[in-house]
Amino acid sequence: MRPSTIREPLKLSKIPAHRINLRDGERRSVVCPDCQEWHAIRRHMIWPHRLDGARSPKCPGSARRVVLDLDLDTWHRKALEADASAAGRRAARTIRKPRPQPVPALHQMHPATRRLRALTLAGEE
Repeated sequence: MRPSTIREPLKLSKIPAHRINLRDGERRSVVCPDCQEWHAIRRHMIWPHRLDGARSPKCPGSARRVVLDLDLDTWHRKALEADASAAGRRAARTIRKPRPQPVPALHQMHPATRRLRALTLAGEE
């Protein structure tokens, strides 16, 4: 597969750190700027992919050349900073809604309520 020469190469230093994965032991990947999905970086390009399936057209960002102008330490520092700022925006306390009271069984209801319920069910038929 040849890389696309129609569009200029994508520089990783221009992409936010949370849209790149350069971790050791994991496949290098990036969010495609056109289809907004994660795809592998192989042979210095976004690996060719299609928009919706096997018979759909290729994504315009498919086979786009990628320039790895970002070293691992810089990327890791940027990713940690982004993670720390996101953790500060999350709520510290979970607010739970009260559970509704369970409906009493038919034999536990008041006789007048039972007759009303029987009339309501008879009217639905």
